[in-house]
Amino acid sequence: MSDKDFVEKAALKGLSRQTDDKPKPSRKQALPEKGSAEAEIHRQAAKAADMRFSEPDLPQKGGAEAAVHKLAAEGSKAEEGAGLGFLAFVLLIPLAVLGVLYTYSGGQQGNIKTADKGASTKPIPAKSATKPATVASAKPGDKITSPTKPAKVPTKTAVAPPKVAAKTALTPAKTTTAAAAKTASKTDKAHWNYKNTNWASLDPSFKTCGTGHSQSPINIIPSNPLPGPGFAFNYVPTTGKVLNNGHSIQVDLGKPAKTTDNQVLVNGKAYDLKQFHFHTPSEHTFNGRRAPMEAHLVHKNAQGQVAVVAVMIFAGGQNKLIDQMPIPPKKGDYSTSGGPNINPALLLPRNRRAFTFTGSLTTPPCTQNIGWIVLQTPLMITPGTLAKFQKTMGQNARPVQPTNGRGLYVSQ
Repeated sequence: MSDKDFVEKAALKGLSRQTDDKPKPSRKQALPEKGSAEAEIHRQAAKAADMRFSEPDLPQKGGAEAAVHKLAAEGSKAEEGAGLGFLAFVLLIPLAVLGVLYTYSGGQQGNIKTADKGASTKPIPAKSATKPATVASAKPGDKITSPTKPAKVPTKTAVAPPKVAAKTALTPAKTTTAAAAKTASKTDKAHWNYKNTNWASLDPSFKTCGTGHSQSPINIIPSNPLPGPGFAFNYVPTTGKVLNNGHSIQVDLGKPAKTTDNQVLVNGKAYDLKQFHFHTPSEHTFNGRRAPMEAHLVHKNAQGQVAVVAVMIFAGGQNKLIDQMPIPPKKGDYSTSGGPNINPALLLPRNRRAFTFTGSLTTPPCTQNIGWIVLQTPLMITPGTLAKFQKTMGQNARPVQPTNGRGLYVSQ
């Protein structure tokens, strides 16, 4: 077949495609084989027509032959494209399957995350406290979160405070700081007694006991005394407490019914009776002689001035107050009167003539400017009562102090 006959046949075949509705024959039968010389001629013809140039051996653009060549080339390209499309379709199938699986797995993970997020906002039920056993059985490599750790921390915190409290409670009993030891040592020194009456050396606050020039007690020598101030007593029964304070047997008196009761008036100035106590032997002496026992009745006025009335006591008679007093045997022991049955007037002899002078307290801190009234007439008690006082108190009398030129007066 000549080229002219081939072109005419191809043209007729292209026209039949546009007008014929019947099934079309296979392209493999109507077109030259791919790669053949005829197919290459058709391809070159179509290319020349598209690029608007002509060669002597190619058909002119716009001619019937050029149209036939173009149709033949497009048919070849369509066939080639159809083969590539089928191959792409085959390759896309597994990719589509993988995409569906990935989308499904991603959705499941999203659901899981959403469920976890929702669960975290809900309170954990009480049964979750038993779930640490499940975590303990996790396989190696599993990610274990730390919900169980906070559960352990509150347990330790709850147990810790009692331990700290117990330790703190025991610490003060076992530990003594240097300051506390110094204070304790100072307190021990300040705890004075009658075995060492150099009280000024025990504590700075006791210095007056060693430096004071008007100290008590004194030795009374009744020779040519000067007239002293007048005084009067107004004692009535009252309540009270008998106490062993470690230095003496002391009776603290209750508040009287009237403000003018239980007072001593010195030149008309009132001093209220606060307490009385006892010493064995006596602290004051007469011409160097001591009595077996001495009572001190301590008074104080509104200005804080102190006046002490002293009474010497001997064995050989009875005293309704002293002989009936309970005597607490140990330091800190005490006994209450149970009513207004303590009458300090029973501590005064009928003869109330007295020696008066200015002195001091006979116990630390040995405060001076104390007015003393030492009655000349003693009291009498039973020997048994005297023995009880002596046994309980021991010797609790301060040594006699120098008078240093002080005046001695007689008053009544």
